[in-house]
Amino acid sequence: MGVEQKPFIIHVGELVFGKGRRRIKTLLGSCVAITLWHPLHRYGGMCHFALAKKPATATVAQTLDARYADDCIKLFRKLAEERGTELSEYQACIYGGGNMLSSSRLRTDSAFSEVDSSPIGDANAAQAFALLVAEGVAIKEADVGEQGYRKVCFDPRSGQAEVEFSLVSSVKL
Repeated sequence: MGVEQKPFIIHVGELVFGKGRRRIKTLLGSCVAITLWHPLHRYGGMCHFALAKKPATATVAQTLDARYADDCIKLFRKLAEERGTELSEYQACIYGGGNMLSSSRLRTDSAFSEVDSSPIGDANAAQAFALLVAEGVAIKEADVGEQGYRKVCFDPRSGQAEVEFSLVSSVKL
């Protein structure tokens, strides 16, 4: 039995997928990580996205960008198909979407009515659920929301993840 390899750390806007031997780690606040695992072929992966949708003002609409949930799912679908599998054959877990400020809702008045007043973490988690359900992916586990951050360590060999949750101390604005 060999020495355990150092974990692969991913940051916002990164996605890893394949038959890796290294665990994948990330740290999440309002961002969300989706893990995918194929129990038969043992392909696994994780993405770490910051926002639910790519803004309509994005300069290059054709380029997939893992900072956005919708693009992460498109990338996962493409990678699964390249390996002769369908996204619906995978098991998914969703982590993160924490509300990082004590006043997690923006206050708006009529001058800023177009501002989304829902917490970013809630929107990210909701989008992850919606996209995975639309693809027919079984969601095995979810650890989302609340006021805090999570450390996630995913093992692509087994499809198992360890999650450490920590509360955010109250921040007064």
